[in-house]
Amino acid sequence: MPDHKSHRLFGMGLWVLLLIFLILTYPQDPQTIGRIALVGFLFCYLGSILPDIDEKHSSIFKHVRFFIFVIVFVVSYATVSAQYPKTTLAEMLYLLAICLLVAIAAVLFFYAVIPAHRKGIHSMLAGSVYAVFALGSSYVLLSDLWLSIVIAVFGFLAYFSHLLLDRSIK
Repeated sequence: MPDHKSHRLFGMGLWVLLLIFLILTYPQDPQTIGRIALVGFLFCYLGSILPDIDEKHSSIFKHVRFFIFVIVFVVSYATVSAQYPKTTLAEMLYLLAICLLVAIAAVLFFYAVIPAHRKGIHSMLAGSVYAVFALGSSYVLLSDLWLSIVIAVFGFLAYFSHLLLDRSIK
């Protein structure tokens, strides 16, 4: 079974192929190519490591857990502080403690909903869902349907490459 570096290298290799394909078929100004390259890298790289989100020792699991904590904490604090703009120090500490508990609860929920390793996430269905997510997100970021379809296909190929390397296609 390959390690996480192999998955990342395959994702970056697919990203290079995406860039070559786009440069040959879709000539644009350098600034637009830079945005396309960034979005393409995001979805190729993420697709190549995302199937391991259900493995508790993987870097993607640890990063997602951290981002869930930070995002939930910031959003809950912003929401609560908008409701109570003028508070004392004791009230602010109380609100921070509540937001901290909410963020911890969100991480615990993440632990609860992630399936066992190589179950539902290591499947073609999950790869297809990822491709639809990549299509919609890249369309929002680039406002070009053709580019979004190409990026979604390469994102799916990156996800699929992970399954191939693990020899766990379902």
